[in-house]
Amino acid sequence: MGSGVGLVLGGGGAAGIAWEIGFLAALEEAGVSVRDADVVVGTSAGAIVGAQVCGGREFGAMLAEMEVTTGPAEMGEARAPATGQTDVRALFEEVAQITDKAERGRRLGAVAIEAAPFREDLYVAMIGGIIQVSEWPTAVRFMPVAADCETGERKPWKAAADLPVAAAVASSCSVPAAVPPVTIRGRRYIDGGVWSPSNADVLVGTGVERAVFIGPFGGPESPAMGAAEADLAEEVAALETAGIPTLVLTAGAVLRDAIGEDVLNPALRPVSVRIGRKDGEAAADRLRQHLR
Repeated sequence: MGSGVGLVLGGGGAAGIAWEIGFLAALEEAGVSVRDADVVVGTSAGAIVGAQVCGGREFGAMLAEMEVTTGPAEMGEARAPATGQTDVRALFEEVAQITDKAERGRRLGAVAIEAAPFREDLYVAMIGGIIQVSEWPTAVRFMPVAADCETGERKPWKAAADLPVAAAVASSCSVPAAVPPVTIRGRRYIDGGVWSPSNADVLVGTGVERAVFIGPFGGPESPAMGAAEADLAEEVAALETAGIPTLVLTAGAVLRDAIGEDVLNPALRPVSVRIGRKDGEAAADRLRQHLR
């Protein structure tokens, strides 16, 4: 990539992380590396993958980690609601009917603050252990996207001395009621997927000349995720209007049939990474042509 290219990595839970890692690894093996992008925007799963790729982690190690079918203990405990604890899937089905993104963010932000299933510092440390990147990348502008618990508005983070990269990524991945919201500069933040699973239009105004979106959701045959398809279409239209040609690479029916709606389940990582590799191999020529 390089020379004015913006890369957007979408959200998708544990299965989405694995799919994206497999996809990007296949691209690199085909000689189309994403490591030369000038700006990388990541939401939730995409923030985790983006931090690792921008931070220089090798795909071999990342692929091996995706063969593990259990997640961190804290995440596992949060995924099985105890008596009185919020059912995450039911919660998202309820708020999916809210079309105003800021209102949806405020609703989920309030739930996240009340639920906070375990300590915030443990959660941020857990994300730090997953990404294994302790410093902001210097060769690329990496922008993880979160949402403000009180205003509901999205927040794309930028590198700053007072903001640890693990905290920024953790905020982007903070699924309401499953993990704690993350406090940054006195405000609390949750998963950027609350606003949109893609947030591709964050690239508008960054100076990039062309864009690539890679994510498990947003395509007509992709796994269902609220208004992901409509959100992505609207964001791509905004990019195109701004004069930024955009290539969209999403998952298809194979991933949809393999994972269903249980995207947070770490047991789905091995199958998801293998599907991602096949999808990445199939997309390599399209990406190569787009970058020309």
